[in-house]
Amino acid sequence: MKRILLTTLCVMLGAGTVAQAGDMEFRLVDTAGNSSGFYTAGTLTLEVRALVTPTAGEGGLALFGFDFETPPGVPLVSNQFTSTLTSFVKNEGLTNPMGFGGTLSGNKLLQVGGGQNTIGYTGTSPAYPTGPVVAGIGLPETTIATIVLDTAGLTGREYVFRISNGFANLIDPASQPSAPPYTVSTANMLAGSPTYTLMSPPDHTQLNDDVKSWKYHGTALGEIGLPIPLAPQARAPIETREGSVTKLTFSFSYPVDPVTFGPSAITICGHMNSPPPPAMAALDGTNTLATLTWAAGAVPNGFNKASQHDHYTVVISDTVQSLDGGALIGDRDFDFAASFGNVRTDGVLGNWQNVNANDLSRLIDNYTSTPTAAQATQYDIRITGPANMGRINANDRSWLVGSYSTVGLIQAAPTCP
Repeated sequence: MKRILLTTLCVMLGAGTVAQAGDMEFRLVDTAGNSSGFYTAGTLTLEVRALVTPTAGEGGLALFGFDFETPPGVPLVSNQFTSTLTSFVKNEGLTNPMGFGGTLSGNKLLQVGGGQNTIGYTGTSPAYPTGPVVAGIGLPETTIATIVLDTAGLTGREYVFRISNGFANLIDPASQPSAPPYTVSTANMLAGSPTYTLMSPPDHTQLNDDVKSWKYHGTALGEIGLPIPLAPQARAPIETREGSVTKLTFSFSYPVDPVTFGPSAITICGHMNSPPPPAMAALDGTNTLATLTWAAGAVPNGFNKASQHDHYTVVISDTVQSLDGGALIGDRDFDFAASFGNVRTDGVLGNWQNVNANDLSRLIDNYTSTPTAAQATQYDIRITGPANMGRINANDRSWLVGSYSTVGLIQAAPTCP
């Protein structure tokens, strides 16, 4: 393979080679310079990069070639390779008879590459090579070829692409910087079989059921994020305070790609209400903590009427991915209840589903003008106005009593369509 292209070049250009010169190595990488990566549906662009390490100031690549092998399951057609260096492609340069992209043989492309017009040929029969020589190719590392692969149909765990049978000639420094013809020297090839490994994305973006609600508790504290009181067993977190939920936070076990996360990736549904997607869905600086924001009243809470108390399910779309393309695994939903005044969630009969005297006695036990964060989260149920926000007092009591109900208020979490 090497002999055919090399012999053709020597015959056409009349240029012999002298003793072995500097080192030359190929690297097969993606556009970010990585030798491995995770695939997604779409395309992947690989680059072949050349690095010349001269022994005495060689003038760069005069000629190069290699074979390219794909794994089973990745279609390959002839001439997929394109050169970023036109001086190596006919008519400016000289290539394999099938072109710079080489000859297709099974799952291999043979003799990808070409050579420059180092003899300064200007004839017309043949009509090539007739281009100028570009010195310094490979000094420093240079992308000499690219290939775009279709990854839409990949389903395997790992695909390995490989370069083999690489060879190169370097422009002899003794013939620089005069005009062609130049003498060339055979490069000492390093790293004979560069590879690129394409892997299926890891499945490790786990949604955590650690939902929290944000409320205002006085000007001194400002807006604070505090845990919603958790009901026993697998029962939902309950938002007990006035105005229902305007902000929810939850976390992922692995950093999420913010491009895949936004309001359109969120669905919320209830038994009596069908809230819209959040107005905002944002990630923090670590891309692991998420905050959903709704307009006031968009996620209804209620009091006085059983039909106004609701249980909600929030679903995160499976289009959300980790930073390295991993899929969202495990449950993709969490739930919470919006039940104004339902402050006692300890599992005593009627406490979790109903707002009743059990809730009132627990609220009275926590009367204080300076509640702790935990108290404010659970028992400061009326938070409209400076006389109410940040205080647990008779105003909270009167509103809780007005919410009494003996009807089961909270049903099992709904299933979103």
